[in-house]
Order: sequence, then structure tokens, then C-alpha cells
Amino acid sequence: MPFIPLSFLIIGHAAAQTNNRQMKSVLSQRIQHLCKHNFNGLKTTILLIS
Repeated sequence: MPFIPLSFLIIGHAAAQTNNRQMKSVLSQRIQHLCKHNFNGLKTTILLIS
């Protein structure tokens, strides 16, 4: 399932570039929810967002 980590990277990149805090919050909540399915992808995305 290589497309899942890639999607995490894309979401993280988009969140890192936006100044919209609400958007970041929504993305963060969705990513945290998906943590159970792909923990490594989550860790990478958190690094990009924070």
C-alpha cells in the first residue's frame, strides 16, 4: 500500500504551506484518526506540519 504514505506527505505539505489554522486543525484530526492504519506515515506528516 505505497500510496498511503504518499498521501500523508501530500497532506502534510499542503498543511505546512497554508496559514489557515482551521484547515491545519481539520487535517491534523484526520491524520490522527488514520494513525491506527499507518503510524509511519503519521509520524512523517506530523514533522511536516509542526
